[in-house]
Amino acid sequence: KGELLHALPKDGIAVVNGDDPTGVRLAAQSPATRIIRFGLGKENDVRGEDLTVRRDRFELTVQSGNASHRITVPLLGGHHATNVLGAWAAAEALGVPAEELSARVGLLSSLPRTMEPRVGPRGTFLVDDTHSANPDGMVAALEYLPAAAERTTVVVLATMIELGEASAAAHRRVGETLRRIKPDLTVITATVVTGKDFADEIVAGASRGGADSPHILVEPNVTRAFGLVEPHLGPDAVVLLEGRIPDSLRQKFLNSP
Repeated sequence: KGELLHALPKDGIAVVNGDDPTGVRLAAQSPATRIIRFGLGKENDVRGEDLTVRRDRFELTVQSGNASHRITVPLLGGHHATNVLGAWAAAEALGVPAEELSARVGLLSSLPRTMEPRVGPRGTFLVDDTHSANPDGMVAALEYLPAAAERTTVVVLATMIELGEASAAAHRRVGETLRRIKPDLTVITATVVTGKDFADEIVAGASRGGADSPHILVEPNVTRAFGLVEPHLGPDAVVLLEGRIPDSLRQKFLNSP
């Protein structure tokens, strides 16, 4: 990706994530004389402030130049804020008025199976994030849950693949995130980890909290996994389907009455 920045002409525009040191370093090496940084840090040209995450949206103040715009974005999770800021910065560089951008962000919608809100069995609030998984994305999805919490919050997740030597540490980080967010939720009934690969690392990461550790059950069988969650479903429950869980299990949540 750095080669793209290096290939810009002198009159080109580089729009980079100012919160990412690697992006900033690569942009500094670009021939482009105009570098626009975006992100949540104070040094950015287009920066986000006062991020508030709610169940069905997040709110953000965009500071660009001397202008300030409070926007509401109908996407699940505050991790989308950086993406919105990047798009905002690029659009402004192309001359799109800020007033139009403020209106357009309200038209955004989730991509299928990417933090997609769905209605599950018995009116359960279902978050379908099963398209794929990476360590940062999985942690971001989990960190969204306190904003969506009802009486019961359940996470159904699959272990991640293709991480090589980083696999163990990445899965321990997921477990540590589960342990960290638990006090912010009213109840965590169970976390069902489908598949055995590195499930023990998730459990190890979560168990560092001792008696306060979240309740984690490892159940690779689709029917039994759904059976563990099914008693907790209802209008006061939030269920996060995270990672590449078996599609047959996903369909049980989507098609059950």
